Amino acid sequence: IIAADEGCYIDIYFEEKQINGISARTKNANEQDANTARIAPLWAQFYASFAEKVTEGIPVYAVYHAYEYDFNGEYTLTLGFANDVKDAKTGISIQAGRYLRFRLEGEMPAEVINGWITVWSYFSSPDCSYVRRYFTDFEIYHSAQQVDIYIAIQDT
Repeated sequence: IIAADEGCYIDIYFEEKQINGISARTKNANEQDANTARIAPLWAQFYASFAEKVTEGIPVYAVYHAYEYDFNGEYTLTLGFANDVKDAKTGISIQAGRYLRFRLEGEMPAEVINGWITVWSYFSSPDCSYVRRYFTDFEIYHSAQQVDIYIAIQDT
């Protein structure tokens, strides 16, 4: 994670954005077992369906939404693009509001996995001055080596 502001994130306002692509419902506990994992197969399907868009350098969005309650419950993950996409099966609006942005650079997907561990640890800390909204959180893949994780936070 690249250091910024208070250590590892930047508090920003993000405008609403429509993402079109494909989705799967899962929970983090299921992702620990290859027999129940949905995220890796979703990424494989995404690359198989939209490889030409990915190679054009268009940012890829991974939107986490429809949370059952928090990061331990079920949620839906939508992979897509911020424009009209032929063969998109679903769409989701990233909600406008305040987000903490965690910038990641390095080897993917290991860096993203470590980034989420940092996010969960940060928000679990008694020193954390922010409260997660569990509304829409998302990743923006700018390149094969750079990703931003955005976590929705409550207004203070």
